[in-house]
Amino acid sequence: MTLVQKNPEEDNNLTPSGNVNFSGVEYTQDDSSNDTTSSTILKASVTEIVSGPLPHPRLLKEYDNVIANGAERIMAMAEKEQDNRIKGDIETREVNSRIAFEELQIKRAGQGIALVIILLIFGLVVLFTFTGHETVAIVLLGIGIAGIISAFMGLGSSKKKSKE
Repeated sequence: MTLVQKNPEEDNNLTPSGNVNFSGVEYTQDDSSNDTTSSTILKASVTEIVSGPLPHPRLLKEYDNVIANGAERIMAMAEKEQDNRIKGDIETREVNSRIAFEELQIKRAGQGIALVIILLIFGLVVLFTFTGHETVAIVLLGIGIAGIISAFMGLGSSKKKSKE
């Protein structure tokens, strides 16, 4: 038996010359031998790949033959697993939403406290300036501005330091 590449214009059926074509490869029987008792056996195998939570429908049918209502039980199991997965996804989204909302509330509270502190510092700067304590006012203003800059740049954030 010899292996010959198939011509793409030929079909995949049995040809009159006794050639059999399989997936682009042509198998032919070598007629050069004069032995009339020899025979050629061609074997072919098929591989099916099924992906997903359920087996192939033919296998489901076989489960019915082995176990009473086997296919129905497998389908019920797959449906129950899918319902549990969807329920878990919904719960995860709800928890993540609550966490994000709580973080937002904490940030807003921090911003409110920062606003109060800044207003207090600027009020004290104005008070010290008008009472003749310009040096204290300048130091207090410098500390306030340094605090604002570090807050905007995230220099005081412990989360950023721990991620690095």
